[in-house]
Amino acid sequence: MRLETLIRIVLVAGLGVLAGCCLPSHAASRVPNDTQLDPVVPGQVLVKFTPGAADAIERARHAGTLPRVDIASLNELLIRYGVTQIEPAFPGSLTSDEVARRFPRRAARAPAKASIPDLSRTYLLTMTSRDDPATIASAFAADPHVEAAQPNQIMTVQPPP
Repeated sequence: MRLETLIRIVLVAGLGVLAGCCLPSHAASRVPNDTQLDPVVPGQVLVKFTPGAADAIERARHAGTLPRVDIASLNELLIRYGVTQIEPAFPGSLTSDEVARRFPRRAARAPAKASIPDLSRTYLLTMTSRDDPATIASAFAADPHVEAAQPNQIMTVQPPP
């Protein structure tokens, strides 16, 4: 075999491997439609509460009264969907003020309009309800004490071969 032919074979094979690791497994064969969503964890929803509601959740956690809180509309949702556990989704997360206080040099380098997302008010709710997690998330999102809610989705990563 000639050297030029061998180089071409190696290049073509290398490009094939590169394309395979950079594209999702379904990209070459089809375009995903809106019904092909990432799977969700049954009975789990991620909820970002307003500051007042997050304070109420923390008071109830420390008092041991969860899933009961001192906000009627949230209590109704927690009972309706059989919430058994409310845990911080990002334990140990820092607010913008805490980051600036703990890391002043890093905060000084940040652009003027940069903001750190506040993850401290985001909780993972585990429940006994067999309802669709998207339906449950919509019900929580409609409450005025909730900023955002979504099902706990399972994300997958495809490492290169």
